[in-house]
Amino acid sequence: MRLSYVTIIVVVPRSAPSRFSIRTTIALLSLSVAAVRSSANTILGLRQSSVPIDALVEPESLKTGEVWLRCDVKRRRTWIVVDAFSGPKTSPKSDRSDTATFLNTFPMYGIRDEILYLSWLRQHLRTDKPTLMAPCRGAIVAASDLPAQLLALAELHL
Repeated sequence: MRLSYVTIIVVVPRSAPSRFSIRTTIALLSLSVAAVRSSANTILGLRQSSVPIDALVEPESLKTGEVWLRCDVKRRRTWIVVDAFSGPKTSPKSDRSDTATFLNTFPMYGIRDEILYLSWLRQHLRTDKPTLMAPCRGAIVAASDLPAQLLALAELHL
């Protein structure tokens, strides 16, 4: 399976009246979530509209404005992430793995304050306990110890 991802950019002109800006932002966000849900279904190999995205999650202290999606897929807490984490390279035989990897450029180009980001990550891993991760780069990662893997990777590289 070939993995793909959707980049969402919402631009609201400063000169627009505030009521127009809010309406426009809500409309664009709704369309964006629909596009991301469709992309998530494709990435995870599910039928249309089966991924109930319950949160857009914005990690603290990033330079990039990266946003993750949190959802449940077949009763598994799932994170769809952009650059913070990755999976191993996919092969023709498999697009899944049980081991997460780290994008080496992320600390330099993605994180503003490492301590604040690590604190945020610890808190969300403790409360969410994801066991499935669909990264933009690499294989989908499914592991019961995924929170521990992600934290160990972040602590090692930051």
